[in-house]
Amino acid sequence: MCIRDRIRGGLDEILQTYAFPKLQISPKDAKLWDEDPQEFIKLVLEEEIWDDYEPRFAAMQLIDAACSEESYYSKDKDLYHPVLAQFLSFLASTLHTSIQHSQIRIFDAALFAVGKLEEEIEKYDALVENIEPVLKQCILPNLRNPLGIVRMRCAWVHSKFAAVKFKDLGSLSEAFQELIKMLKEKELPAKFMAMLAVANLVNKKELAEQVKQHVAEIISVYLEQMRDMDSERLTDALNNIIKNFSQEIKPYAINLIKEILNVCYGTFEHPKEGEDLDVETEMAASACLDAIGTIIEVIGKDQAELQQAETLLLPVIVRSFSPDGSAIMDSAIEVLTKLSYYSLKTASALWQFFPLFVDMTVGTPEDVATRENIKEEGNWGYENLGELLPILQNLISRDPHTFLTSAAPQGSYTSLAFTLISRILQIAKCSGKDFNGIPAIRFAIALLEALKVDAG
Repeated sequence: MCIRDRIRGGLDEILQTYAFPKLQISPKDAKLWDEDPQEFIKLVLEEEIWDDYEPRFAAMQLIDAACSEESYYSKDKDLYHPVLAQFLSFLASTLHTSIQHSQIRIFDAALFAVGKLEEEIEKYDALVENIEPVLKQCILPNLRNPLGIVRMRCAWVHSKFAAVKFKDLGSLSEAFQELIKMLKEKELPAKFMAMLAVANLVNKKELAEQVKQHVAEIISVYLEQMRDMDSERLTDALNNIIKNFSQEIKPYAINLIKEILNVCYGTFEHPKEGEDLDVETEMAASACLDAIGTIIEVIGKDQAELQQAETLLLPVIVRSFSPDGSAIMDSAIEVLTKLSYYSLKTASALWQFFPLFVDMTVGTPEDVATRENIKEEGNWGYENLGELLPILQNLISRDPHTFLTSAAPQGSYTSLAFTLISRILQIAKCSGKDFNGIPAIRFAIALLEALKVDAG
């Protein structure tokens, strides 16, 4: 027996006798499911926050390393990883025997391992072809299992393998209908995973007509759940549904914006000075703004609805450019860019951002005169200059008359614009990198275009 074969034999034993048992949900986890399901979701289902010293995390790392394509080289590209193949064979056998003998924790661990190996499995066509039978024979029936933990894990596996092309469309349709039923789950972790699975499956063209029948119901369930828990993944899932079924949600786009704001922000519509958000809420709030940005694209150039959206969103956007809301600033910039782009004429309320962006990127005259670092490096928002300038350009191009004839308390818009250009070039000169002045040149071109339009 060669050295490689001996190593593989040793690995098979380690993976099956040591690593796999560590994947099982512990009694402590089971207790958490009953007593604090939201915490169960955060600590058990949100694998990206696992601690490096968590046994389950370490065991899965070992399995990943042993089964990864990088750990195996073969001149025959059709020959898949022997350790991966052997471990999957072990998992298939374990799934069959564990569910037959009601060994629920073992069954859950086997499904978990299959799902976590999804990226490696999808590298081999022969292995991918075996996934549909597993989903059909093992996963689909257990979406109706009386035990919530089994339903939860089966929904999770469907979410992981949502991209698999089904030959049996009847089974795919049945699985989708079962997941829709799970949206009414009383056991939160199972419901949470069903929500993520549904969001992934809506991308499948084969399910488009079925999804359309349930869009309103699906969105209602997501919004209701988002009221009770902050989850970036949940909000991202809602965003995915909105992207895929924009025409279906267009009739109630404004109400949807209102609902999302009410769900994710609360006091954001009437912010209180000095009020801080925790990290989880910040991430969920940022994801909510991303979803709202998608809705703005759905509204498009419907000016009446855009004005309603601006009125609803301005308090949130203004707050994002303050210390209290800076964690969501990137998402707010994206929303403001879309509002300014689709508006045929700049709303008067949007002009408040012109002096604000000048101050936060290159500083006020007082800042420049008294703080050497701002003179040479720009103000705290200078690193966002590339994202902010297009907004200013949109304001100017949509309403050149206001730009040329009106003023903010800090000065006329034209004088602010030339201050901005001058300061960008000055900062570029201090940095010694001429290309840093390119944004100023592009902005100057936008000014010239505005003059042409107004003169016409």
